[in-house]
Order: sequence, then C-alpha cells, then structure tokens
Amino acid sequence: MEANWNVERKETWVMKLMRVAVTGASGTIGQALIPRLLKDPRVDSVVAVVHDRELPADERCDVVQADVGSPDAVTVLSSAFKGCDAVVHLAWQTIATDDRARQQQINVGGTANVVEAAEAAGVNQLVHLSSAAVYSPASSGEPVTEGWPTDGVDSSAYSQDKVAVEAMLTAGTGSLRVGIVRPPMVVNPDTVPRVVGTMLGRLTPVLRLTGGRVPLVPVPAGIRAQVVHADDIAELVRLMLHRVSVGAFNVATDDVLGQVDVARLMGGIALPVPTFVLRPVLSTLHRAGLVPVDTSWLDLLASCPVLDTTRARDELGWSPRFDAMMTARASV
Repeated sequence: MEANWNVERKETWVMKLMRVAVTGASGTIGQALIPRLLKDPRVDSVVAVVHDRELPADERCDVVQADVGSPDAVTVLSSAFKGCDAVVHLAWQTIATDDRARQQQINVGGTANVVEAAEAAGVNQLVHLSSAAVYSPASSGEPVTEGWPTDGVDSSAYSQDKVAVEAMLTAGTGSLRVGIVRPPMVVNPDTVPRVVGTMLGRLTPVLRLTGGRVPLVPVPAGIRAQVVHADDIAELVRLMLHRVSVGAFNVATDDVLGQVDVARLMGGIALPVPTFVLRPVLSTLHRAGLVPVDTSWLDLLASCPVLDTTRARDELGWSPRFDAMMTARASV
C-alpha cells in the first residue's frame, strides 16, 4: 500500500500500519501468506477467516470462523472486516464432489458476500486469488499477458467459476480497489502429498503400499505446465497490498515443466499416455466414485497457457524465489 503519512505535532513522519483480513486462511496460500504479513513492519495485525480448520495461535492474528457461502456470511464477515484496510480473498472450493450448486454457492456467491461485506466495513482494497484457468486456450506456446482473453475452458467448472468471479469484480465493486492474482498450479513441497491424496480419492490407500508416492504416474503425452510456489504468491500479494495495486497480475515460474517433471512432483516416474486413452479411464474412475477429479481437469491441463509475468516484475519488483525445477526436486 502507498504510504499513508500523517504529520504529528513534533513533525515526526508516521506511517499508518495495515490491518489485513484473509479468507481461506488455513489453505496452502493462506499458510504461506499470514506469517509473511505478520513479519511485515507495515502490517499491524491480521484477521484470519477459516471455515473448519485451526491455525497456530498468534497474538496479532484474530481467527474468525465463517463459511463465506452461508446465508449469514455478509453479517459475520462485515463484522470481521471492520477496521481492516484490505481483504485478501483466498477461500475457494476447488473440486465439486457431487454438489455443483454448493460449489458455485461458495465460489461465486461467497465472493459476492466477501465483496459486500468489505464494502459495508469500509475496506479500501481487495486482492482476489484467481487462476490461469480464466484464460482462453492458446494455440502457440508463447507466454500470454494479462490482456489475453478470459473465456476459460467450457468443460471445467473450476475455470468457469473463476471466469464468473472475475467478470463480477470487473463489473464494479463500489469504492473497493481490486487486484487479481492469476497463478497456474500452486505447489508447496509440504502439501504435495495432500494434493496427490485428493486427486486419488478412494485410491489413496494405495499410497501406503508405495511409501506415500505414486511410483508410475500416467501423464498426458507432450504436456507442458507451469507451477508456482505458495511462498512466491504470498510475496506478490504482500507487494500488491503495499501498492494498493489494481487489475490482474500473472504469477508463475519462468521455466515450464514437461511430463517427466510433472511426474516427479507426484513422486514417481512418468508414463506418457495419449489424452484420448487417459480420458475414458479417468471418466470411468470418476463415475465409479473412486477419484474426485473428472475429465475436465485434463481439458484444463491441456488448455492452460504459459504465463508472462512482466507486469508483476516491472510494476512491483516481484520475482520468483523458486524455479519450477527447484520446486519439483524439493517435492520428491
């Protein structure tokens, strides 16, 4: 945030410290962001909004239990946001399970509730965690800037919810200054086993037989994917809060992972398989209730373009501490 300076009687320059609220605070990015904010000399305190998880105790971090998609969310959140200068909105339901309506209620309706509550509480700034999934497919491998079309991937509920939320935020949010973060796959070595377990669903017990790893990973042949470390997203958000940045920012590593690297992230060896072979297998496993991810995630993986991060670098001085290969090696 740009310095908000006030002159005291002794003509001493004093900077106004920020109070920041974070929804979805117990998630991967929230766990990286909150410690970073609490170490920032320009942040006075943090409000951590969580649904059903606990956070480590800290005297400068107030924890509020709230479901952003609930009928009383605006009331609860506006009270939690009172006195805050900024809200970082991370809360999101990534996988729909069997209740698509509930997923939309949390993602799209929940974001609307966060915006309404922030406006009611007099918050100045909102930073929303979006995704590279908002981008329309790119036919070439050239990195795309924030100006690339954002129609998303039609078959992906995750993508379409992100697109809908960005459209809502762009349409107008009153006095709120809105910044948007667009990452690709978020990777944190400590959370890779949990992510793999989520993807495997009821097949997770198989991991016990393999020491927690997937020894042979079926991956779409020819896949190219970007990743970003949760700590690097947290740093970008911190910088956006300092500048009261508006508009979208791509955030990603410069290097791109191939099929071997993607398999390494999951702790195994790549087994390249054509997409037309993977699709019916994944569809069958999903319909049988064995895995929560469906074929739309294949579409998303194949369609997500490489990101150009020039804006974040030039305007905010951001650069990733972790490159893709460092992250992949750290995860195995």
